[in-house]
Amino acid sequence: MRTCELSLIKYILFIFNVIFAISGIGLIVAGSIVLSDVGEFSHFMDSKILDSPVVLIVAGVIVFLVASLGCYGAIRESYYMLMALECCGVDGPIDWDKKRPLTCCHALRENVPGPTAENCRNAKEGDEFLYNYGCFDELQKKAENASKVLVGVGIGVAFIEIIGIILACWLASAVKNKD
Repeated sequence: MRTCELSLIKYILFIFNVIFAISGIGLIVAGSIVLSDVGEFSHFMDSKILDSPVVLIVAGVIVFLVASLGCYGAIRESYYMLMALECCGVDGPIDWDKKRPLTCCHALRENVPGPTAENCRNAKEGDEFLYNYGCFDELQKKAENASKVLVGVGIGVAFIEIIGIILACWLASAVKNKD
């Protein structure tokens, strides 16, 4: 893989993680706003109404921290971050031509050392100890899973907001009819 391609991938991954970090901050802000709006009336409602904004804030913190680690791993080209994805190359091990790094290989069993750098470099596609999936696919799967969680949390918050609006309208109507 050429240095230019590796550098481009590194910066695309960095930008991807920055976007996720910003999304995490957005979740924290949204959860805080909902918590402050609902928090004023918490003594009138069940305490479970406060759970959703807190979950949103916690999810935002987790997304932000993971994305920050991703940014660090991408820029620093951290070996351990690459190992965590359990992938090799952009599209697979064929991206490396016979200059495959050791991050493309793994131990077959726990507590057994993995293959040497030379064995990894000379491995054929389909060998047991070689990661046969590209990092692009792995990142795409992680992004899809994260987006499903974010959509679910967003729908949950929207549902709670709608319930809050209905309750507020109901209360306003009751107060108006009382007079």
